Amino acid sequence: MNNKGFSLIELVVAIVVIGIGVASFATLMNATTVNSIDPMIRQQANSIARAYLEEISLKQFCDSDFDPDGDGLNECSSTTAGEGCTESACAAASTNTCGGPNGPTSEGTNRALFDDVCDYTNLPDTVVRDQTGNQITDLNDFSVTVTINDAAGANLNGLNGTSGRSLRIDVRVTHANLADVDITVTGYRTNF
Repeated sequence: MNNKGFSLIELVVAIVVIGIGVASFATLMNATTVNSIDPMIRQQANSIARAYLEEISLKQFCDSDFDPDGDGLNECSSTTAGEGCTESACAAASTNTCGGPNGPTSEGTNRALFDDVCDYTNLPDTVVRDQTGNQITDLNDFSVTVTINDAAGANLNGLNGTSGRSLRIDVRVTHANLADVDITVTGYRTNF
């Protein structure tokens, strides 16, 4: 007798084999999709960090109020004796501190008023903001931390951070849902 077709056992085995194949393919597609989004989020974090670094780097080295001798002129880079920065740029209020009469963040927390690098000292933005301080809602999952180093860690090719000649700017961007997205961009601002 020559019967054509499949037996019930052959049909069940075929369904199990095809089911395993489909499940494996679905798992592979899921992993590929998740991993393809990760580089995009990393690139976005990198772009945010570079934008913050550029914003900060374009600010003045010294506060616009820096005038240790009281002559009405900002003497941040002056080489005249008794004038110019001779201490760490962002140190607490002192006559030779480039951070201005009130030191770091002398303009308070309003980024629209930030006029020098030291104003960004230890800036924590739990949400990404533009340079005027407005929240960018499409980037809510990112947070930004800015650290300004004006001490020994800011030394750059002979320029000494502790004498008010250089600052190191570290901008760190993290993502709320992806722990492996942690980008830090570093730049230097010199007093020349």
